[in-house]
Amino acid sequence: MKLKKRTKIILLIIVLVAIAWIFFNRSTSAVIGPLNTHTVKKDNLVLSYSASGTVESQKEISVFSDTTAQVESVNYRVGDAVNKGDNLLSFKTSSIEDAKLNLEKIQLQVNKNKNEYEIAKALFNVGGASKHEMDSAKLTLDASLLDLAIAKKTITNFKKNISSPISGVVTEVNADVNFKVDSSKPLFKIADTENLQIGINVPNIKAKKLQVGHEVTVTSDSLNNDEVLKGKITKISKVASKTGDFSETTTRVIVELENYSTLKPGMTTNVTITYNKLENKILVPFNFIQTDVENNKSVVYVLNKDNVVEKRNVTIGENNTFSFEITSGLNENENIIENVNNIYKDGDKIKW
Repeated sequence: MKLKKRTKIILLIIVLVAIAWIFFNRSTSAVIGPLNTHTVKKDNLVLSYSASGTVESQKEISVFSDTTAQVESVNYRVGDAVNKGDNLLSFKTSSIEDAKLNLEKIQLQVNKNKNEYEIAKALFNVGGASKHEMDSAKLTLDASLLDLAIAKKTITNFKKNISSPISGVVTEVNADVNFKVDSSKPLFKIADTENLQIGINVPNIKAKKLQVGHEVTVTSDSLNNDEVLKGKITKISKVASKTGDFSETTTRVIVELENYSTLKPGMTTNVTITYNKLENKILVPFNFIQTDVENNKSVVYVLNKDNVVEKRNVTIGENNTFSFEITSGLNENENIIENVNNIYKDGDKIKW
């Protein structure tokens, strides 16, 4: 009887131990499929921002004329390329003769107005004319003298041809054959093609990371054989603005290149700005980082040497969307596991 009783006690102990082992195993293990792990290493990370930019002229020149004569020929139109010194427009030679005749006509009018003013002044002195009449005659004389000065200037400044002051591309023309030019408007506007720049509208959230001097690379379908051009940021606007229909405010950034190869004003480019370079930093792929919704902190799941999961808070630094810098919470050569679906919990023992 004692043997049977002892046997029962031993069997009971075995059953209890088995149950406890099963319970412990279930509470500290995870049922897993393929386990995605990553060994933490230090590496370098280049941080950059990519955007679309437009090739522009650094300046646009307006060409005016002091000569208000009839146009004989317009030699360049919008979109045409011109070189410095090229003849943009020619005036009719007959215009100078017309200007001389006009000068003679105005001179005669001045003489007439001067006589009338002298008569009005003499009559005023003897009471034969009012002061208003004398002043009116004086105003008429002054106006004709002004017309005379303009007519003389027209003859003095007459130029048969108007030349381009720079090399570039014509962007505006306000002249046509047989029409008299309007001296208040520019005859031509010419975009300088020798001094170019690239303009970019950068969202403010990105622009705050950029600085004058940051390195830039540029590609474009307009370049030959996958050519890559290099340059730097030279100007960042101090004023933000809204562009197009977007509610997001942007900052205008200007880039200048070492050379522009085949690029021309108006062409679109792909611009990559390098704004930071991290060296020898702990980097982790984005899919290994989770957000703890309870305390709104970033966490990773570390797998220790005993294959037990440890949920650990980490501090995140810079990132390029794919790789994140970890400034605290992780050490080099530690193993972390991907836990996107929150399968693993702190304290789970992983079975391979």
